[in-house]
Amino acid sequence: CVSSAIRMVRELSCLFKAQFELAFLSPFQKNDVDFRKNDVDFWENDVDFGENDVDFGEKVRHFWEK
Repeated sequence: CVSSAIRMVRELSCLFKAQFELAFLSPFQKNDVDFRKNDVDFWENDVDFGENDVDFGEKVRHFWEK
């Protein structure tokens, strides 16, 4: 669970760095479209992170039930 959070933060920092570079290296309109596409990817990652959290909770529950 913690490792997935760290991975998500790393992905986010890479994403923001890429967006920063795109803002200066590409036309604004194209950048806006790319940013929206990346935003969708970010939410998909957020869903994965939530699912990992649920798995972690189930593992803890199984551990206590033993």
